[in-house]
Amino acid sequence: MAVLLLLVKATKKLIMVKQIPLNGKKGVGKFALVDDDLFDVLSQYSWSISDSGYADGGPRAQADLGHRLMHRIVNQTPSDTFTDHIDHEKLNNQRSNLRNATLSQNLMNTRVRKGKVSKYKGVWLKRREGLWACAISVNGQTMHIGCFRTQREAAIAYNDAAVKHFGEYAHI
Repeated sequence: MAVLLLLVKATKKLIMVKQIPLNGKKGVGKFALVDDDLFDVLSQYSWSISDSGYADGGPRAQADLGHRLMHRIVNQTPSDTFTDHIDHEKLNNQRSNLRNATLSQNLMNTRVRKGKVSKYKGVWLKRREGLWACAISVNGQTMHIGCFRTQREAAIAYNDAAVKHFGEYAHI
């Protein structure tokens, strides 16, 4: 067991974080981060990494209960709600990194997909015009924001719209 000490700059508060080792092919050498006060409870489970990349476990003594996702246990997430990892790190299961979210809110906090031309969320190159465009999806409706000379200008416009529409869930 490894204990990490983190000093949070804004509050100058020392936070104890512990690492729970993960098992299975995908879990070799990997750890889930948890708050110090939850370590003993969560250590009663055998944890591995699910196909979607989250810490997945089941009670060692009660295998009939099935597997559960660590972040849902830590956050005490109701069955009709999602747990959002604020920093996008699927194995960072500290309470300060988790929040309840609707499906829509959880999708607001997604990253840019790999392999895209633009490195910014909501931005793409309109090759024919030689301009960078951006759009945002709000409540299932795509809203075109505009076209810009640079990728950065388009990203700034997307960020402004994301903060306006998504508030604390905006990933900019």
